[in-house]
Amino acid sequence: MFVRQMVAFDDQFKKKGRDEDTVKHMWAVVAAMAHWLMTTELGPWIGCEDGDRIMKTVSAIGTMFLTALNELDKAGLLKADSPIEDLGLVMAVYLEWSSDLGEYGLGEDDEDDDEDEEKPSWRTSVVAYAKKAGIDLGESGVFSANELVSSLEEDNGGSIAPLAGQAKADRWGWKKTLASLKKLSPKFGGKEYDITQWTRAERAKHAFDKKDPLANIPEKELKAGNIKMA
Repeated sequence: MFVRQMVAFDDQFKKKGRDEDTVKHMWAVVAAMAHWLMTTELGPWIGCEDGDRIMKTVSAIGTMFLTALNELDKAGLLKADSPIEDLGLVMAVYLEWSSDLGEYGLGEDDEDDDEDEEKPSWRTSVVAYAKKAGIDLGESGVFSANELVSSLEEDNGGSIAPLAGQAKADRWGWKKTLASLKKLSPKFGGKEYDITQWTRAERAKHAFDKKDPLANIPEKELKAGNIKMA
């Protein structure tokens, strides 16, 4: 899921002369991912004993979200009365999802960043974006939003100012972040782990009971891509 969403996001990011529809598509990707992160059991992923990959993935998720906010800012859509009606909700959901990552030893930013100056975490920058847009995250519908914002403000000297500076191309270094993540995987994207595209024998081989878990689904529906994993 992580890789698929990042590939889908990057496909839109790479388009030249991005129009409003493209920016909205980018937002749809990060918004969908926010809700997926909150409703999916990520324990097996966090405990997969590949700390470098997990940390880089978390960093890429944060960078992708900030990049989406930057694109909305460039398009004049980052504002309290934006036609993107779930701005505050999605911001707060990302803050909630990432709030306990530190308990698992996961940093928020890529440790390979070679800039000398200390930069704020992506979570702090999300709050700064909300303030720039005049969005009250406490009204987002996420129960813990006020507490999360207050905690981040305490960590930043008592307050977080609205994000300064103008939106600009790749402000948050998405290209560099994605390139760093790709170095960990010879194959980035594709359908290698899409079991709907495996043969019935392959699925049975990897199943605990040695039976195809999709045995009751017609082959033509599988090959047509009409089945989505919940």
